[in-house]
Amino acid sequence: MSATHADVSPIPDPSRHALFLALYTRHQREVSAYIAGLLTGWNDVDEVMQETSILLWKHFDRFQEGTSFPSWACAYA
Repeated sequence: MSATHADVSPIPDPSRHALFLALYTRHQREVSAYIAGLLTGWNDVDEVMQETSILLWKHFDRFQEGTSFPSWACAYA
């Protein structure tokens, strides 16, 4: 299932946007490694990582600052 740009809702608070970007870029490899441990093909890993990234952005309002971003993100993966 592919997502379109219209599926991604913006976060109204710019500070939350910056927080998401900081956490996502810091922990992207951890989440990707977790996904790679679940799947066998790199194409599948890339696809699931892309879909997970979109879900993380859409649901970032549910993330509680101060908790583990990698754990939260891997739950979505």
